Amino acid sequence: MKPMATEKQKTPDNLTTMTIELSIPSAYGCEKIAMDTARAVARWIGLSEERTEDLRTAVSEACLNAIQHGNRLNADRPVRLVFALSQKKLSVDVIDSGMGIRRRPKTPDLEAILAKNVPSRGWGLYLIEHLVDAVEYHRSKKHGHVTRLIVNLA
Repeated sequence: MKPMATEKQKTPDNLTTMTIELSIPSAYGCEKIAMDTARAVARWIGLSEERTEDLRTAVSEACLNAIQHGNRLNADRPVRLVFALSQKKLSVDVIDSGMGIRRRPKTPDLEAILAKNVPSRGWGLYLIEHLVDAVEYHRSKKHGHVTRLIVNLA
């Protein structure tokens, strides 16, 4: 579960094009490891505290979806994360062995949830899509289901 950084190209300024890969077990609580890694990367590249927290929350929600829905809480099936930094963006791929989103959930009724009139389920995709600049979902034969979170830097 140790992050591995691969330095690809050093730039004269403070940014480095790089990739960090992380693998976590599909067990509740392990998403916190991914959140801590997201925080470290965000701070290193100089994101504001608000953007850092947005990224942490989006990564957490994507990992929880991968743990619960993709890998069905099977700790032997890891969730893989790939943080890829370029001069223009930071992308985070959250990869599980599931089939992906089969049916898009309804937009949550936030007022009803806050009033505790309905269960507080279904926030995940909504939060992810509102906390980062773009989200992509795709299925890869080689890797499984990929949720890509994108934060624009330029």
